[in-house]
Amino acid sequence: MNNSIKDAFNSIHAQESLKDKTKVYVKHTLHRRHKRRFQYVMAGALVLILCLVIGGYKVYYTPVAALSLDMDSSIELELNIFNRVINMKEYNRHDNKNDFYSIHHMNYIEAIQTILSYENISADDLELTVYCQSTGQSKTLQNDLISQISILKNRIYHTANHDEIKTAHRLGVSFGKYRAYLSLLEVDPETTVEDIEDLSMSEIHDCLQEKS
Repeated sequence: MNNSIKDAFNSIHAQESLKDKTKVYVKHTLHRRHKRRFQYVMAGALVLILCLVIGGYKVYYTPVAALSLDMDSSIELELNIFNRVINMKEYNRHDNKNDFYSIHHMNYIEAIQTILSYENISADDLELTVYCQSTGQSKTLQNDLISQISILKNRIYHTANHDEIKTAHRLGVSFGKYRAYLSLLEVDPETTVEDIEDLSMSEIHDCLQEKS
């Protein structure tokens, strides 16, 4: 009788031990699943952040407009969607004035003002050509430039022809000077790009008047 009771109690203890082990196993399994789920969530969040960073970088450094500031030399500026300067290229530059200033990441108005503050030029020697695929954006840029930089009044032109820009760059001139060259070509078909690449904008217009 006593042995039967003892065996019964031992059986109960064995069942309690099994319950404890089961609880530990379930708790451990749930913890691992929760940890794995958390790792998946964190990995997804990191991928999303990385995509946003890469996407933001690409958006910031994608040019949507360009300005060609033509004087004795020429300076082209590429603008991003925020109207910030993301690239600058010079043509026919014979000095190092640009070593004294940096305009990268500036708003285009501030960038043009900075350039003009270092250039000793008159309105007759200055033209600015705006390239935008959107006519509305081009008008906005032109109006803002004229309203804030008075010297540009009646000195701003527009082009939406990207093929002309590619041709100008292939020939080694700014697209603003190339636009002036095309005007000269209409009255003098024998004119070459080499004939005008070292001329100032006022000299090109003098040629236009002489040959018109």
